[in-house]
Amino acid sequence: MIKHKGLKRIFSVLCVMGVFILCAIQVQKIKPFQVQNLLPKDHPLRIEYNAYNEQYDDENKVFVLLKKERKYLSNEIYQLLSILENEFKFYGGLSSFGNLKSAKYFTFDDQRFSLVSFLEKGDWTKRAKAKLATDFWKNTLISDDGKSLLLTFTITKSLERKERVPLVKKIMKNIDEVIEGTGIASYYLGTEVANYWFTKEMIKNQILISPVLMLLMGIFFYFIFSSFKVVAFSYLIIILSYALTIIMIIAFEGGIGPYSSFALYFVAIVATSDLIHFFSTYRQEGSNIEQTVLLLKKPCFLTSLTTSIGFSALVINENVPVRYFGMYCTLGTFGCYLLTFYVLPKFLTLYHFKLEKIEDVSISVEKIWSLIRRKRSIIIGVFTILAVVFSYESLRIEIDDNLYRKFLNSHPLSQSIDNFSDGLNFVGSVDVLIKSNGSEKINSRRNIEIIKSFERDIAKLPSYAHHKSFTQLYENLNNEVKDDRTMNSLFNMLYDYGALNSFYKKINNEVRVVLFLKSLNSITLENTINDIKELNDKYKDLEIKTSGFSSIRNYINQNVIRSFTESFLYSIVLIFCLFLFLFKSIKWALISMIPNIFPLITISGLMGLFNITMESNLVILVSITIGIAVDDTIHFVFNLKKNMDMGHNIEDSIKYSLKKTLMALVTTTSIFIFSFPTFLFADLKLFVQVGVFILISLVAALLADFLLLPAVMLSFKRTFDDNL
Repeated sequence: MIKHKGLKRIFSVLCVMGVFILCAIQVQKIKPFQVQNLLPKDHPLRIEYNAYNEQYDDENKVFVLLKKERKYLSNEIYQLLSILENEFKFYGGLSSFGNLKSAKYFTFDDQRFSLVSFLEKGDWTKRAKAKLATDFWKNTLISDDGKSLLLTFTITKSLERKERVPLVKKIMKNIDEVIEGTGIASYYLGTEVANYWFTKEMIKNQILISPVLMLLMGIFFYFIFSSFKVVAFSYLIIILSYALTIIMIIAFEGGIGPYSSFALYFVAIVATSDLIHFFSTYRQEGSNIEQTVLLLKKPCFLTSLTTSIGFSALVINENVPVRYFGMYCTLGTFGCYLLTFYVLPKFLTLYHFKLEKIEDVSISVEKIWSLIRRKRSIIIGVFTILAVVFSYESLRIEIDDNLYRKFLNSHPLSQSIDNFSDGLNFVGSVDVLIKSNGSEKINSRRNIEIIKSFERDIAKLPSYAHHKSFTQLYENLNNEVKDDRTMNSLFNMLYDYGALNSFYKKINNEVRVVLFLKSLNSITLENTINDIKELNDKYKDLEIKTSGFSSIRNYINQNVIRSFTESFLYSIVLIFCLFLFLFKSIKWALISMIPNIFPLITISGLMGLFNITMESNLVILVSITIGIAVDDTIHFVFNLKKNMDMGHNIEDSIKYSLKKTLMALVTTTSIFIFSFPTFLFADLKLFVQVGVFILISLVAALLADFLLLPAVMLSFKRTFDDNL
């Protein structure tokens, strides 16, 4: 038992420092990005994708595009690739390095097999050029215009996850050093490349964005309360809230990912909201801790409850990172509440902290009240017109969950996607697995002819760019070898050497077609998958199904609207029920919902107006907007209703509520505006888009609470006053 106050203070400081150090250690645990982790572990599509990836090993590849402004000369290619081959000759962690120099094509001359390089002594041959123009080799090693080279690195399967990001970084660094000053631009793509960029983003978030956010919050608290001690106490609660959230993230996921790191910011912002209300009231009440807690404990509990309801709506989402985001924010919100009202008072008592009483804000209240009384009809009219316009613009929103474009357009990964798409139509492929419905082998002559017919049909699809398949490989060999017996020998030899693994699995009696699309649009992808499914009726001898990354992407896209609707209805219904329970009046509950629907209409209208597509990331906007925006309504209506219950009329109660809540609610909105620049440091669109829209929604909610809600109540003045 520590009795001496000096020792207690030292002990409290050491505890906070310990928590801070623990946080600093834990945030270094970065969770690798894997697309299958978007779905629950037991989800059939995830299980299917894991099995597919085990067979075809696409996730272990790093693709590199080396692009020039003009066409490559053959000797330039030879010299460049010779340097790179020498650079990566004994590279640990790589099982292969495919490129135009190392690639070979088959020939069969004078009853002898040969593997011939496309570049012999640094120059093309006519035969090599003809081979590169065939369907199988086209756009695999060099683009049609001759300006882009494609390199493929395969990472060793046994390489541990923690070693993959440094390996990718090293590959990129070495290639960029080789091409420096040559006028060649490099672009990198693949699952491990995406993992590298996500990891780098998470590290930047913790090293740059989090400290900047904390600094801005500290400046803001000092600006509002003119006290370094308030800043220190605020940091105490924010750090503890941060720590609790980090512990939850590590416990559930083992590391911090894009969504979970985003949850840390919102928990910090929620913590500041409670702190602003606490210190504002603490100052108003002459530093009376008991009175401050008595006045705020119930309304802040209700705001924490409504915020948690908004975030908890995400827990039912099938997208696992979004689900975890909702859970962390839900639990973190209550953690902030408990720390503010049960831990902070003890520290204030321990350090005998006092704040000078706040100046009267009645002048500001009188101005707002005068505006509401004089311009009541205009206020309602303006909000109504805006609601109608935004509702109309909402109808223009398109659904397009592009899992490729999670970073800003200027980001290197986004630039890579653009260049891989423009030069080779390499991104946005649909993998098609084909099996025989009977006992006949899938590579029989009869089945090969049927599959070729299927491929001719998919080539007619409007989204078709080009494709790679087993039959192309087979025909490429068959054109060299004319008799079946020799062809079978060659085929078996290639299979034994693993040369057919990308397109043929003997154990599954299965072949693969990779269909490349002209567009990355999700609607295009969905239509293409549906078109392929319709072809099943035509080819009843074959079992045809789409698989791979495209299946996960299409599934998530189809669930965007369902997730949006579920989150919206869940939040609206529960918050309405809470209002109904709180005020015991349908009329009060309905009126209280008005300023909370308006921010949602505003966001959806702006998305439609500026052609911003709805994707799974932005589904969280619904829950965040409702959960946070309703806080202002709770504080305002709670004080208004309390004053009316004491016998005051609606006008006096509105003025009373404005006086009690104006400063705190403007301040809580202002701190988000003040901390908003930190979101602009991020490269993930999730951070920037959600930051912008939440900022707009909070401003819209504040205006609706202090202008629209009182104006509507005054329109029903007689009804309210008659119930006194």
